[in-house]
Amino acid sequence: MTASALATEPRRSRRLVRALAIAGLLLVGLVAFGGYLHTPRGRPLLGRLLGKSCPFVITPVDPLVAESMRKKGLSDGRLLASDAPARPCFGFALGVARRADVDAWAASRQLNCTPESAGASLACDDVAPDALGEPGDERGALYLRFDPDGRLVAVLRMLRVPDAARAAVIAARDRAALEQKLGTAHLASGDATAAFLQSGGLRQVRVEWRFADYVARASSTNMGDYFSTTEEFQLAR
Repeated sequence: MTASALATEPRRSRRLVRALAIAGLLLVGLVAFGGYLHTPRGRPLLGRLLGKSCPFVITPVDPLVAESMRKKGLSDGRLLASDAPARPCFGFALGVARRADVDAWAASRQLNCTPESAGASLACDDVAPDALGEPGDERGALYLRFDPDGRLVAVLRMLRVPDAARAAVIAARDRAALEQKLGTAHLASGDATAAFLQSGGLRQVRVEWRFADYVARASSTNMGDYFSTTEEFQLAR
């Protein structure tokens, strides 16, 4: 190997190490940014970044295209051949409830809701748990998605919890309630304990069910200075 080649090799190695380090920092930054992306300010960016897999696309697109993107995001993961034994969704009937039904529900509870995605989504803030038939005291954000026919096809609830102990309680409670109706979770990761959740930033407890007609997910995540708990339900076909 020539002297010129020997001098070039260390420079290549340094560039590779620097590139890998930058990629790692970007990955951590993007994951941490996930909590912000589901806030009212962050949802437009979420739609642009994750429109293929997120049911709450904000970028103005044709409703038929948006619904196709939502279903494609679900089909990219493995779905079981069998239908779900039930479709729990805070009392909403996915695929049956219409936009008018949801609007009437929100009005009867005097909720603060804002249409988004050219009317294909509804974002409600400060929703009390009793409005959803849920236990607890935490008030949170609720996002509802409709297909071009006005059917309710996806619902996402997000809570901001101040401590790991409470986040662990919610994670365990949500999993138990869903397993009672859906059976053992198809995918599960993390431990629903305060010790696990507070052991590091972005530590997450997650469970998921993926049936042919329905997908459910629940998670609790350490966001650094707070804990984010979510429940998401989607119609798969």
